[in-house]
Amino acid sequence: MPATDASAVPTKASGARADSKQARVLTLLRSTNGCTIEAIVKATGWQPHSVRGFFAGVVRKKLKLDLDSERVDEVRRYRIKPSTKGISKSAKAA
Repeated sequence: MPATDASAVPTKASGARADSKQARVLTLLRSTNGCTIEAIVKATGWQPHSVRGFFAGVVRKKLKLDLDSERVDEVRRYRIKPSTKGISKSAKAA
């Protein structure tokens, strides 16, 4: 029986398994500082072009998540912006 990783966060929107590569990537992208393509390559074994395709096809189109990228110290970092669902317009303006 395989050991379960308690630190893996299941993705409720996608219905993916908690131990899948997709779940690992989404966990990395949801971290406060985000992550680099190189970090995802290391975590999944994917090629960099596959990571970028995952961002476009799965993260943005299929899951409809808001993916943000910014350049920090000559390195591009990607992260999923926190959901603003349930926050009223007045709360956003404050």
